[in-house]
Amino acid sequence: MKIGILTFQRTSNFGSMLQAFALCKAVRDLGYDCDIVDYTCVAVEDREALHPNFTSLRAFAKFLLFDRKLIAKGKELLAFINKQKMLSEKRYSKSELKKACEAYDIFLVGSDIVWDPKITNNDLTFFLDFVPEAKGKIAFASSLGKEPEIGSEFWTAAFNNLKNFDGVAVREQSTAKSFSEQLAKNVEWVCDPTMLLSVEDWNLVTSEKYKEENYVLVYFNSGTALDDAIEYAKKINAKVYVINYGLPIKGTKNISVKTLEDFLSLIKYAKCVFTGSYHGFLFSIYFKRDFWFYNRAHAERMLSLAGKMGLLSRDRGNAELAFNHIDYRYVTPKVVEFRQQSLSWLKNAINKAGEHVDG
Repeated sequence: MKIGILTFQRTSNFGSMLQAFALCKAVRDLGYDCDIVDYTCVAVEDREALHPNFTSLRAFAKFLLFDRKLIAKGKELLAFINKQKMLSEKRYSKSELKKACEAYDIFLVGSDIVWDPKITNNDLTFFLDFVPEAKGKIAFASSLGKEPEIGSEFWTAAFNNLKNFDGVAVREQSTAKSFSEQLAKNVEWVCDPTMLLSVEDWNLVTSEKYKEENYVLVYFNSGTALDDAIEYAKKINAKVYVINYGLPIKGTKNISVKTLEDFLSLIKYAKCVFTGSYHGFLFSIYFKRDFWFYNRAHAERMLSLAGKMGLLSRDRGNAELAFNHIDYRYVTPKVVEFRQQSLSWLKNAINKAGEHVDG
């Protein structure tokens, strides 16, 4: 029984690569043969700035300032996933995807915002429109960014495809509720795939590059994140590090980190993390860091999880900046519980899909 994952795997985004790696590893750890189907979604790759764009003077200037760093980062992330031997041997275009059905028994739509038609340019691949009835179909921790336009041509087709899935689980609590109503069956709320792995798993991936340094970290500068970090750093006599691929921010150390290992190191060894990133928020929890989060877009994804973990007090949009520490004695057991629930759902869904294939 071989499983193929459909997700965002060619990317310059750390969060996208972290969830892709984590889901494939988690499925393999459950004892299944599993690959990430190396599908080329042109809209996603264009969005991720994986290829140089010299079509205008403005595009060339953007390349020099910003995109060339993202291209270099994307190459490092691709090297990481290749090192893990997780990608399918063949790379597939949309027209070639039916050939992938010869290689896999079950298709698993992974996490990230794979169900946002604005990101994928209305690509129904992530609803497995190419997969025949005889194959197993599962969605795990898929996300759509914002609520669907019910009745639109895209979402009508998307829901029709989802009705034939053996199991559907989503990353946001509100989506689980609305999709359960639309599909007239239970849609599960599960954790992000990165939570399926233990902190011991992540420690094996993380470098020690920043272990001896004294700093607070800003990742996805949003709202008052930078000002808060500067104030916090003064209080504890630390430096301010900013993950930044654009113009340098004065008074801080700007880091255009390229590798996944060093990115995780920056979070793991920070005295406090100030982040508008969903995965910056998550890995702060896994590594038991003090942190503050700032909602940029898709606010519910952070708020629902923060509520479940008892961490709404770290939402800077609704709380004053403070210098108290997070008591992880109460948080970590909730992480473990959500992980176990989500792993159990995933295992049961794969078993059900396997019965479908055998039947």
